[in-house]
Amino acid sequence: MVFVTQSFQEIKSLIDELGLFFTIKLIIRYLSLRILNTILKLFRINVYSKIKFPMTNYEVVVKFKDFYWKKLQKGLWEIDCIKILLNNVKENQIIMDVGAWIGPYTLLLSNLVGKSGKVFTFEPDPIAFQELYENIKINDMRNVIAETMGLSNYSGKASLLLNRGGGTSGSSLIRTNPDIKFKEEIIKLTTIDQYCTDNNFLPDGIIIDVEGAEGLVIEGSRKILSKHSLWVLMEFHGGFMSEEERINNWYKIVENAKKVTFIDGNSKHHSYGQTLTELPNCINFHLFIQY
Repeated sequence: MVFVTQSFQEIKSLIDELGLFFTIKLIIRYLSLRILNTILKLFRINVYSKIKFPMTNYEVVVKFKDFYWKKLQKGLWEIDCIKILLNNVKENQIIMDVGAWIGPYTLLLSNLVGKSGKVFTFEPDPIAFQELYENIKINDMRNVIAETMGLSNYSGKASLLLNRGGGTSGSSLIRTNPDIKFKEEIIKLTTIDQYCTDNNFLPDGIIIDVEGAEGLVIEGSRKILSKHSLWVLMEFHGGFMSEEERINNWYKIVENAKKVTFIDGNSKHHSYGQTLTELPNCINFHLFIQY
């Protein structure tokens, strides 16, 4: 059920973005790659591909992963978010990547901050983390610290709902749909405030993609946000939330923000670069926040 729901959403998004013909070609390629990936796993063969980030000459080697890396290379995956990072991340900076998945932003950030910068990357899903770690290791990224833990509004432990349908990872701390039975895994939690205090640093920017728990992560970073001006690039996940829950999550996020900018999303009333003064009329979208 989870696979069907998530796959349908992905297919609909692809059709809207590329058209029916190109979507069918991508689906056929996706299924072929999935079969090949299964065969390679059976024989414990690791296959790596070289991909280049759009708008850059930066190449990395990544573990074989369906068509997502190729989609990124062709500029069909969160291209406006990549543009934001290219414009805002500088050498020697410290950036946090919260909800890193298999590492598309982590790998880019490692290059942008340079040898003297640092990237702290967090992924609580153990399967996604393993691939993230392998991608970091194969590229010898010594300026990246990878943590297999979640970030929220308290330190301790929590149950992570595992949602890996359709080849992606939508695992979350938030029970978005009580009618779907997810597998669960107990994970370690901390807050941004606590982690930065324990490791004695202040970030220059934070990327947050945590499947509906964005407000909790922001709550756990109040001390830093009140004392230190930084930016946050965030995906707002409103799927399966009630209108009241979306509004409450929104106000947690934008409280004390100096400026909130719309990046992308399926909205008829908002476009890239527009300053936001209210919750956009779309379920999922990216925003850039300056605190």
